[in-house]
Amino acid sequence: MNQKFIENMLLAKKYEEEAFLALMPDTAQRHLKVIIREAAAMAEELAFDAIEKLAGRNAAGADGKQHQEPQGGRENGSGNIKKIHVE
Repeated sequence: MNQKFIENMLLAKKYEEEAFLALMPDTAQRHLKVIIREAAAMAEELAFDAIEKLAGRNAAGADGKQHQEPQGGRENGSGNIKKIHVE
């Protein structure tokens, strides 16, 4: 795609978000900003996890099992625990 078109679309979305937030009271704006930031972080994490799983499938050994190095940090039953900051 054209780089200028992408930049204009991102700018339009930014203005759309600002206009939406301007309609809300101050307390709601703060909550919505946190929700938007967390939703974006969740979408990013889901995308990276999907890419990692696809790359892991492609990098599987001859026995069909994935051979990945363990990641740092504490783990629970579902994966790594990630620290988040909420205002």
